[in-house]
Amino acid sequence: MYQNRAAVMVASVLALTFVAPAGADWVVTEIPNLPGWNGDTNLYDINDSGVVCGIGGYVSGVSSVAFSYDGTLITELPYLHPSPATHQYACASAINSSGVIAGRAHNADGVDRAVFWTGTTITEIPLPPDANTNSDMRGYGINDAGVVVGYYVSTTTGYPAAFYYDGTSHSLVSALQAAGLTGLRSYARDVNNNGLICGEAEDAISSYNFFTYDIGTGTVNVLGTIYPTEDYFTAAINDAGHVVGRGRTLPWSPIHALLHDGSFNVIDDTILVAQWSADVTNHGRIVGNADTSSNRWSWYSDAPGSGSMVPIDLPGWTRLSVQGVNAHDVIAGYGRTTASPDDDRAVIIAPPPGDADHDGDIDVDDFLQFAACMSGPEEGAGFTPPSQACLDSFDLAPSSENYALKEIPSYPGWVGVIEAYGVNSNGVVCGNGNYVVNTSSTPFRYDGFTVTPLPILPGANLPIALARAINAHGVICGYSREADGDSRAVYWEGTTVTALPYPPGMNTSLDFRAYDINDHDVIVGYYYNTNGHKDAFYYKDGASYNLLAAFQAAGLTGWHSADSVNNGNVICGTAEDALGLSTPWTYDIDTGVLTVIDTISTEGTSAADINESGQMQGRAKLHAADVSRVLYYDGTWHVVDPTVNSTQYTGAMNDGGRMVGSTYIGSGNRSGWYSDGPGDGSMIPLDLAGWTSVTATDINNNGVIVGYGESPTAGGDNRGFIYTPIPGDGDIDLQDFAEFQRIFEGS
Repeated sequence: MYQNRAAVMVASVLALTFVAPAGADWVVTEIPNLPGWNGDTNLYDINDSGVVCGIGGYVSGVSSVAFSYDGTLITELPYLHPSPATHQYACASAINSSGVIAGRAHNADGVDRAVFWTGTTITEIPLPPDANTNSDMRGYGINDAGVVVGYYVSTTTGYPAAFYYDGTSHSLVSALQAAGLTGLRSYARDVNNNGLICGEAEDAISSYNFFTYDIGTGTVNVLGTIYPTEDYFTAAINDAGHVVGRGRTLPWSPIHALLHDGSFNVIDDTILVAQWSADVTNHGRIVGNADTSSNRWSWYSDAPGSGSMVPIDLPGWTRLSVQGVNAHDVIAGYGRTTASPDDDRAVIIAPPPGDADHDGDIDVDDFLQFAACMSGPEEGAGFTPPSQACLDSFDLAPSSENYALKEIPSYPGWVGVIEAYGVNSNGVVCGNGNYVVNTSSTPFRYDGFTVTPLPILPGANLPIALARAINAHGVICGYSREADGDSRAVYWEGTTVTALPYPPGMNTSLDFRAYDINDHDVIVGYYYNTNGHKDAFYYKDGASYNLLAAFQAAGLTGWHSADSVNNGNVICGTAEDALGLSTPWTYDIDTGVLTVIDTISTEGTSAADINESGQMQGRAKLHAADVSRVLYYDGTWHVVDPTVNSTQYTGAMNDGGRMVGSTYIGSGNRSGWYSDGPGDGSMIPLDLAGWTSVTATDINNNGVIVGYGESPTAGGDNRGFIYTPIPGDGDIDLQDFAEFQRIFEGS
C-alpha cells in the first residue's frame, strides 16, 4: 500500500512527548598541549575541512608557537627567524580552504612581520612602499586565492594602515582618504573569495567606520556607523559581502554585536553587556562573544533580532571565546576549564550528528526535519531514498555505515610503519610504531590526542616490543625482546613495563608471548616448554599457569596456543590432537574445565577470539583446495561469508557479535571488512578513502574498529587507523527514526 512517509513520521513525532537531553550536546574537542608548551593555547580560525590554526605555549613576553591541527596531528609552524633578539613569537590567525595560513611572526629584531605558511614553509610578506621598517606589520585574514590582509605602520600617517597582499603588498591609505576616511588609522580584517576586503578606518572626527574595498575595481564602500564612536571594529566578511563586527548604538550604551548586510543590524538588543561578532558563514550563521562580570561567554545567531543570541553552553568550561566558524557550523576558539582555570585551552565545538539545525541539541525540531527528509513513497519493503542535500543536513552519508576515520599520528623520531592492534571500551588504542622489520618496534598507547611510547625490557638486544591488547583499565599486554633475543611476555601499566613470571616447565631460552588481556587483568598466550613444544598459558594474580595436564587429558597431545580470554575468564585457542589436526578449545579458569570444540573441516579449525556470550571467531579451510575462511561459532561453526572466495584472516569480535577481519586481494594487498553474522554478502568492506592494504585487527563494544593500512598521507607506509561509527547510519529508514524516538523518550 502506498504511504507518504513524511506524513506518517510527522504524526508519530507529534504524538510523542519528547524529553530533550539536559544541557548542550555539542561535540567538544579540547586540543592538548604539546610537550614543552606552557601557558595559553588559542584557536583563531577553522576551514571547511575542519583544519584549525592558532597559537600554543603562549606566555606573554616569553613564548608563542603558531600551529595547525587537522583532527589527528598538531603541526608546529616555523618561526620567521631562528634566533630573534626577543622571545620567539608567531601567531597563526586565519586559514583558507587549501590549508594556507596567514598571521604574523617576529623578525630578528623582535618586530612583527606579516607572514603566511604553506605547509611548513614560512614566507614573509614584503612591506608596502611607505611602511615604517621599525614597526609592526600583521596579517589577519586570507581568502582561497591566497590574498592576505592586515595592517602595517605607514610613514605617511605615522599610524596603523590597512594593506592587502596578492603577490605584491598594496596600501589602502590613498583609496580610503579619497573616499572620505581621512583619519590616521585603518585596519583590514578579512577578505572574501570575491576579493572584497572588510575593515575599519577613521574619518575626519576620529570615529571608526566600517568599510569594504573591492580589489577588482579598486572601489571603497564606506559602510559608516550607527553612532559615531571609536568603538567600531569589523571581524569578518562572507562571500555575500555581509560584514560582522561591533559598535555602539547610543552614547554610553553597551558595545553591540553588529551585522551589515546592506544596512546595520544589531544582532540582539536584549543583551545589555559588551558583545561582539567574531565570524560569519556564507549561510548566515554568526558567532561571537560577550562579557559578563569579567567572565566571557560565547553565542551564535542565525538571524538578527530580539533574543537571537543563543549561548553556547559547554559543561566544565568556565570562560569561552569563539573565533571562527566553518561552512558546517563547526566552531573554533578557546577558553578555560575547571581542570585548567588559569590558562586558556584551544577547543573545537561541533554540532552532533543528527543535529540538523546545528544548535548543539538534538530535539523535536530535528525530528521534524528528519521526518521531512524521509519524504517519499513507500511500496512494500522499498522506499525512495532521501536526497544527498537532506542527508548532509544531518551530517550523514548514503553508505552502508557512516564512519569517521582518524589516522593515528606518528611520534617525533619514528620511522617505518605504525600499526594499531587493540582498542578498549574507552576508545584507547594500543599498537606498535617505529616498526622496521628485525630492527625496531616501539609499543604505544593513543588516547585520541597523545601518542605515548611505552618502554621495552631493559637489556634487550634490539629495541623491539609489541603491544597486542588493552583492557578497560588501560593495562596493555604483549611481549618484548630480552638480552638473548627471545620474546618475553609483558604488560604495561601506565608507562611501567613488567615481565610475566615464567610458566612451570618453560624453556627460558625460547619465546614467551602474551596475546590478550581481560578486564580482570588475566593474560593469555603461549610459551615453549622444555621439550621445545608450544604450550598455552594464562597469567592471573601474579602467577603464570600452563594447561598441559588438561590438554593431555583431553587427547590434545601436540602444540597448543591461547589466543583470547573474555571477562568470564574463559579462554579460547587452538591445539593439535594426536593426528596433528588443529582443534579449537575453550578453558574455564574458574572451574578448570577444558572443552574440545568440534572442527568444521578435515583440514582442521582454529579459534581466534571469544566474546562474553561464548561466541567465537575462527578460521578453517573447508577442503584441501579451499581458501582459508573466517568462521563464526554459536554452538556450531558457520562460514561468515561463503560468497567471498579470497583468503580471509580473523581480526576480532565484540559482545554484540560484530566481527572484523581482512581478505587477501592479491599483490600483497588486504581489504578490511566487518560482518554482523553469517550470510551471503555479509562481509562489508571498510571504506577508508585512499587507503590500501587495510587490515582490521580489533573492535570494541561501541563498534569502534582499529587496524592499519597504507595511508595516502604517509607515502604508502602503514599507519594505524581508528574507524568510529557515527550515530545514525547512512541507510536512513524507519528503524533509524525509531531509534531516535527511543533515545528522546528517555528510555
